[in-house]
Amino acid sequence: MEEEKIAQGTYDFRNMRKDGYRYVDKTALLYPLVTRGMDSFFFISRPRRFGKSLMLSTLECLFRGERELFKGLAIDQMDYDWAEYPILHFNFGTMDVTTFEAFQAGFVARVQEVIEDAKATYNPALAPNDNFSRAIKALARDRGKPVVILIDEYDAPVGHALNDIAKATAIRAKLSAFYGEIKN
Repeated sequence: MEEEKIAQGTYDFRNMRKDGYRYVDKTALLYPLVTRGMDSFFFISRPRRFGKSLMLSTLECLFRGERELFKGLAIDQMDYDWAEYPILHFNFGTMDVTTFEAFQAGFVARVQEVIEDAKATYNPALAPNDNFSRAIKALARDRGKPVVILIDEYDAPVGHALNDIAKATAIRAKLSAFYGEIKN
């Protein structure tokens, strides 16, 4: 009998499924979220090590329409449309916050990378939040579909800088301007 492979510390849905690791199927619970309507916003907060990053990776594969990864899972049997949506997937968990300048440089680079990976244009003369706003609009217009925005570790840079309140406050202000574009 083949021993079951159990992943530890991974959050990549695609790799888990392709490499045959055990996956606890929560796609039936995701279905109501992903079919509610494209004007929906969700903030999902769970304790550390509770699978938030894996869930975002799962959502990314779902919104990319990668149905083959979902064979045998609950959502494969549901009436999900399997359309491909433009995705902006940010992870701010590993941002350097040793100084505000280090954060700023890393933040600009991270935003630029995600926007360019989505095949949108990044203009270095504009602030990251302005580029973010422009990317959302351009991707929605060019692809004719709403943009899926996934943000992992959204508050990590502030939390990692709490030993210096002034720096944490400056980082929070920069992130607030960025996140404000989602509401717009």
